Amino acid sequence: MLQIAKSSYLNALRSTFSLDAAFERLVQWRLMTTQPAFGNRLRHWRLEQGLSQEDFGALLDPKARHSTVCCWENGVRRPSLRFLCQIVAITGIPADLALGIAEPRQEGQP
Repeated sequence: MLQIAKSSYLNALRSTFSLDAAFERLVQWRLMTTQPAFGNRLRHWRLEQGLSQEDFGALLDPKARHSTVCCWENGVRRPSLRFLCQIVAITGIPADLALGIAEPRQEGQP
C-alpha cells in the first residue's frame, strides 16, 4: 500500500513540477514518516561529538541557526535536500535511514 502511495505521489508531482522538484518533494514526504529516527540520530551524533546545536549549524553551508537544528532534531521541521546531503556527509547517518528507505537497527541486530 505504501509503495503504491509513493509511486502515485511521485507521478502526480512529475505532472506538476520538474523532476528535481518532484524528487525534492518525495524526499520531504519520506522524511515526514521517518523524522523521529532521523532527528534522534542527528542529536545523538551531535552530542557524541560534543557540539552544540549552534556549532553543528555552523558546519553547514549556508549556516543553519541553532533553532533550525533544534527543529530538525525534534521533528518539527525537516531539512531541505541541500542540508540533508550535507548532514549525511558530515555525520555518517546512513542515507537510507535519512531518506526513510530503511528502518533504524536495534542494538544487536546485524
